[in-house]
Amino acid sequence: MSDFHFSGLYHGQISDQSLTTAKTGTPQIVLKCRILTKELNGELTSVPDNVERTIWMSLTEKTKGFVSQDLASVGFHGKPSQISPDSPNYIDLSGNDIRLWCKQEAGMDGQMRERWSISRPREAVAPLDISQATELDAMFGDAFDAASAEASSPTAQAAGTRVGPNLG
Repeated sequence: MSDFHFSGLYHGQISDQSLTTAKTGTPQIVLKCRILTKELNGELTSVPDNVERTIWMSLTEKTKGFVSQDLASVGFHGKPSQISPDSPNYIDLSGNDIRLWCKQEAGMDGQMRERWSISRPREAVAPLDISQATELDAMFGDAFDAASAEASSPTAQAAGTRVGPNLG
């Protein structure tokens, strides 16, 4: 499968790892992964051929929290140096299962490219209780009242621009 250009959620296994430096001088963690299945609507479909993709994770003050959480989700619990196979305290992630997300984005040359990242399961978000929701009303309700009044005025409706085919 040489033309493997699909956005979405995948499952795979880590096949290699390293610490490198990007062209910008930023340290980065590199994971090579075998792509095994694609997940769509909860269904897994095998990915034919031997597809391998690479995840590059820049390590900066701004990214360190996300990178450490991503790595923890694939079984890494250590210091950045322990990603390197040259480390005396090397933590080998080879064979560990990994959820991956692929998206398409334009490169510096304008060409579309795959960008792979670790996909962590989302944490459940607790809804606001009603007292917190009514506090939002007090803080922001006037903006919603104004928007509702503006949208329902005859002038606002007449000034709207129709987009799409004329069906009538």
